[in-house]
Amino acid sequence: MKVYEMSEPLRYDGYGTSAASPAQRLADWLYTQGSRGAMVAAILIAGYAIALLTIKFNPYYAVIGMICLAFGIAVAYKPEFGALAYFAIAPLAFGESPQVESSNSDYSAGVLPAEIILGFLLMIWFARMVLTGRAKIVPSHLNKPLLTLGAVVLASLACSRFIYDPAIHQAHYLFITQVAEAGLFLLAIGAFFLTANLLKNPKWINATIYPVAAIGAYVAVFKLLDIPMIVATPKSVFVATVAAAYIFSWLLFNRPKAGATLVLVVILAGCLAVAYRSLDWISGLITITLVLLTLILFKSKKVFAGVVIALLIAAIFANPVFKSMYDESAAQGDFDRFGIWSDAANMAWQTNPILGIGPGNYYSYSFKFGSIWYGNLTYTTAHNNYAQVGAEMGLLGLFALLWVIVGGIRTGLDAFKNANPDLKWIAAAATAILVGFAASSMFGDYMFPNRANNGLFLFCISVFIWLTLGAAVAARNVSDEGVIDQAAPPLFRAKR
Repeated sequence: MKVYEMSEPLRYDGYGTSAASPAQRLADWLYTQGSRGAMVAAILIAGYAIALLTIKFNPYYAVIGMICLAFGIAVAYKPEFGALAYFAIAPLAFGESPQVESSNSDYSAGVLPAEIILGFLLMIWFARMVLTGRAKIVPSHLNKPLLTLGAVVLASLACSRFIYDPAIHQAHYLFITQVAEAGLFLLAIGAFFLTANLLKNPKWINATIYPVAAIGAYVAVFKLLDIPMIVATPKSVFVATVAAAYIFSWLLFNRPKAGATLVLVVILAGCLAVAYRSLDWISGLITITLVLLTLILFKSKKVFAGVVIALLIAAIFANPVFKSMYDESAAQGDFDRFGIWSDAANMAWQTNPILGIGPGNYYSYSFKFGSIWYGNLTYTTAHNNYAQVGAEMGLLGLFALLWVIVGGIRTGLDAFKNANPDLKWIAAAATAILVGFAASSMFGDYMFPNRANNGLFLFCISVFIWLTLGAAVAARNVSDEGVIDQAAPPLFRAKR
């Protein structure tokens, strides 16, 4: 029996035959051409829409909109990818953004990618929790302190709309700046919960070394060569400090291959050179020194004691250096801080000791309570996170901030004690970064930067405190399925 092959399937024409009728062929042709026409029409409409956006609006926003759409699809499919990408993007102060500013306010800034992308990731994370019904938050010693701090921020913001000093300079008492200041606190809190709950695989947690080490190398190259950076990073000393914490902790608690060790040691040396090149900036010196000492303490108490003794001996012989640093600080007016800390206390005490004057209001209150003036200018912030929070959020805010620091240290220690061996490095790095920034925040607003003191820019690096603590919590809570060699990133995988 012969079997005939047919290039097209038979169609039933309704009369018992398999031949397609002219009407059917016409319908098929119209269907095919219609599909093609619809595709062409969709392309034309999309092109027209993009062209319209480009003409009517800044092309930057059209491009960013398309990037965010693609990024959102990738994040929805693999949320860990979004968290890891944020580690690489956050330190870079680039691009334009809608202004959260007023003509009556004399300090500038828009919203940077560090804030926009973090807010976007938080929305994606929240939407996933709602849609999947998995709203459980992983436990940690930081959950209650951070949530309490967030509640105090919102309560202080609301209270400041009803309890305020009528004699303050109303031109700067703006609701938009108050909301922006509160938003920086809430975004920092959100960064912790994001990484703590999204990073559920040891490979993703360990992979955070990649973007942070790359940013450290980037900063080291441009700063040590004294050439303009392609994309600026706010407070490059702090960026180098965070990178040094990651790399030094990785080298102390993991055993990467020889080639990877060499690469990391070179980057670490560059980061340390950047961090220690400015001996007149006390805040930077305190941060990097305490970060390194904390990591050494995690590794060996004996070595830590030896290093401290050596530093004390060196300090005795370095008296001329300290005198020069003291003179430089005096010339720059650094000792004015004692006066403005007193001003901060007076603001809260004479307005609302419990909840303070409200987030973002220090600047406007400084026109009445400022005791140190340079002509028509005075200090716009307290240059001290503790004094700033005490002024703007009162005793409750200061208590919540101290609770956050204690909870953060407990979180790091708990994670270091209970995490898998290959993940202990992130717990040590998180604790060291928190200790360093908490100490230097006595001389600046570095844990929770204030918007009047370039806070939107400083957030780009301070957010790593909370991102890293969240990653430490994730390391504490991941399952024991990943062993050392399998969990580590391939490039820096440990030797057997």
